[in-house]
Amino acid sequence: MKKLLSIIIALTATMTMAAQTPEQWDSLRTFKWSVYGQGGVSFASGGHLLSNKLPTPGTEVKPMFGGGVTCTIQPWVRVSANYTFSKYYREQRFDGINAENPVDLLAYRQMRKMYHAIDLTGEFNICELWKRQNKRFNLWGGAGFGGIFTQGPDYTITLYGNEERPVGVTPGETIGGGLKAHTVRGRNQSFYIPVLLHAEYDVLPQITLGIRAQANALLKGKREDLPFMTEQVGVTVRYNFVKSPYKAPKIVERTETIIVNNDELIKKLNDDINALRKALEDCKGMVVGTRTVYFETASYALDEKANATLDKVAKMVEEYPDMKFWLTASCDAYASEAYNMKLSENRAKAVYNALIARGVPADKIEDMRWIGKSGQSYDPHCRRVLIEFE
Repeated sequence: MKKLLSIIIALTATMTMAAQTPEQWDSLRTFKWSVYGQGGVSFASGGHLLSNKLPTPGTEVKPMFGGGVTCTIQPWVRVSANYTFSKYYREQRFDGINAENPVDLLAYRQMRKMYHAIDLTGEFNICELWKRQNKRFNLWGGAGFGGIFTQGPDYTITLYGNEERPVGVTPGETIGGGLKAHTVRGRNQSFYIPVLLHAEYDVLPQITLGIRAQANALLKGKREDLPFMTEQVGVTVRYNFVKSPYKAPKIVERTETIIVNNDELIKKLNDDINALRKALEDCKGMVVGTRTVYFETASYALDEKANATLDKVAKMVEEYPDMKFWLTASCDAYASEAYNMKLSENRAKAVYNALIARGVPADKIEDMRWIGKSGQSYDPHCRRVLIEFE
């Protein structure tokens, strides 16, 4: 039962997230850390790299994995440290031989390289260029600087012949020949410039899904086994280190057994009833109580229900001229502390001005204060002005 209740609360939280204001959503994306993982495919092209000629199917696209750490400084800018692991294969086959020069002719070559790429990027949120209400979708573009490290074998098969031709042998004939196979396992490295585009959608404050595309332009290599560019496309899952505004209530199961004497219980109840009667006699003619005016999210406008409550309060003043009031305004825990303090001040002043407009004398309002957010609660009932009177 407790697990079912937790699931229902989580689903309700997900459905109501779209109602958050832009200011509240920005507060979840200011100076926050996150980590992400990605998986997809990679390509290698250009430069001194072997051009694929008659390649084996499936040698141009390879699986790619990676991840990184991101610091979102403001909703429109962030920096990331990224890591990528992948491979690239290149293959050449030759379907003909030049008979005029058959000496040391390359017949087949294959590269099988795996690489590690590490880079640091700065990213800008393109969606922040225009005003929008729903900030769950973001499109990040950026560039940076990084290094790539490759290693793997390079296989070659060479057709060779005899360059010394005996007297009487016409050109075009080869005397003695064969195949020479050679394998070199080498390492290489280079700096590169990454350029990326990353589309993301915030499913929850902590969980973000996205699609990431990145191209790395290599700056310099020691040998021809480095490509001019590597490209990756993948799906990302990000975890944001932010506090969830929704918490499942803690359910405590407790069983108590109480054994009492019936006569003692009846006597105690009679004493309580007599005490209540005496208190009512003492308070006869005195009005003590509270009224509450509620507000919508990020608003201090008085709706129809709030105005009806204030009408009742004003009527009570006519019936009890000696009545005094105390006003206390508060907010829920969304948005920043400064924003909530200003919002609660506006709510207190809105109720104060409405009471004055209804004929309530200003000296009847003993105190008016605003406290910003009401603890760490995200309950809609915290968006209110409490009117206490006696």
